[in-house]
Amino acid sequence: MEVSSSISNSEHEPMRTDWLFLSRLIKLLVFISIVVVIDWISARIMRPLFLSQKAGQYKVLNYVIYHGKPEVLILGNSRAQHHYVPEIISDSLKLSCFNAGIDGGHSILLPYALVELVTQRYAPKIIMIELNPDAFTLEKGVYERLSVLLPYKNESPQIKHLLETRNPLEKLKWVSAIYPFNSKIVDLIKLNVPHFAAKYVDYDGYVPLYGVMKETEKIAENGESVEQSEPVIDNNLINALDKIIHICDEKGIALYFVNSPTFHNNRDVKSKPASVYRLTTSMIQHSQAVFLDYSFDTVFLDQNQWFQDVRHLNDNGARKFSSSVSLRIRETLKDRLHGKDFSNHLDDQ
Repeated sequence: MEVSSSISNSEHEPMRTDWLFLSRLIKLLVFISIVVVIDWISARIMRPLFLSQKAGQYKVLNYVIYHGKPEVLILGNSRAQHHYVPEIISDSLKLSCFNAGIDGGHSILLPYALVELVTQRYAPKIIMIELNPDAFTLEKGVYERLSVLLPYKNESPQIKHLLETRNPLEKLKWVSAIYPFNSKIVDLIKLNVPHFAAKYVDYDGYVPLYGVMKETEKIAENGESVEQSEPVIDNNLINALDKIIHICDEKGIALYFVNSPTFHNNRDVKSKPASVYRLTTSMIQHSQAVFLDYSFDTVFLDQNQWFQDVRHLNDNGARKFSSSVSLRIRETLKDRLHGKDFSNHLDDQ
């Protein structure tokens, strides 16, 4: 009897094992299905919130990528956002103007992405890009900052390719529909609420700063320079610069690269240009683009009342700079042809 019972138990053991495996597999598939559904529903909720932003960087980006057609488009990082006053530039050039500068220490890769996306829809008459000719070297965080473009990854093959440079696993993460919004969910919700959005004021993309740099900041941030080794050039950044130049030349867009003022006092001496500076400025000089360098402009020399900090102008400084740069652009445009209508427009002013 015991032998019979033992045989019976041994016969049922494989069946129990198979059923246990099948049960666990079903539970796993159900769990994965729930995760996929939640992911899909979350993305379906976040997408409209993303597209209806009432303030912040995505309000600006959505405008220039999907809707707006300003004749003068300003691109770049926080220095672009805080230094170029569209009202003044528009009044000087008699052209509509919008500032699409984005805070966050972005490299030339963001302006390149925006030039790709914007020119798919229309061609601005003028594009102005805030540019530091030395900022084309390998630096930590340059590619991570491209996360701002994740919601636009399906808008262009070039944007997808650019985002793939963030890390080797980037494409794998795109399996998730909510991934492009992951780190932005709180802001996307908050900036759809008028009460919170009202705290983020911009004027056609321009965000004024009202602080004044103190004497102690001048001393602390403009101390003696330290001799450093030659930096390593990032070829992806160089290629982005080259593509911007090519696209604007092809579309007949007047392209201006501008290095806006940084604070210097009368004792500061402009250092000898590094190889990366020579390379980038040479690329611009051998194209139809124009480079305007205000980094050591004498008008702003030792004028701390026009600066928020060493690298950022305050509103008074931005207005002074915007008047100056728009005047210089007017002067250079008189000597350039970028389409009959554009030339006639300038001749009439």
